[in-house]
Parts: sequence; structure tokens; C-alpha cells
Amino acid sequence: MTYAQKIAVAQIACNQMAGSPSNQLIQLKPIGGEFDDQLKLAFVWLGSLSLETLAQLAIEILEECTAPNE
Repeated sequence: MTYAQKIAVAQIACNQMAGSPSNQLIQLKPIGGEFDDQLKLAFVWLGSLSLETLAQLAIEILEECTAPNE
């Protein structure tokens, strides 16, 4: 996945933990009309995870994205 896709997945994980749309920090909007199939699948998959797993996933993605490139 691209950097932008990883950040989108992390944001959706955070939004899922927030519970309701009114608690979400950001409402993601796709560029060009709709999200690509890979992100759509990730969003569905995230909906089946526990809050603890969502938190671990978001932390892992964000740590990976902020780590210096090797």
C-alpha cells in the first residue's frame, strides 16, 4: 500500500474506535469519486476487528509511516 493508503487505513481504524461519525476527527473523502478496491476491502476488514486490535493496528501503521526510510 502507498503511504497515503496506509494513513487512510490508520485514520479509519481511529474512526472505528471513536464509535460514531460525530466523534470522528476526520471524514475521509476519496479523490476522483470513490476509494480504490484495496481501501474498500481494508475498511470492511477493519469493521470486524476489536477496539484493542484496531488500536494496535493504527499504532503499528503510524509508527511505520514515521520511521526513517532505510
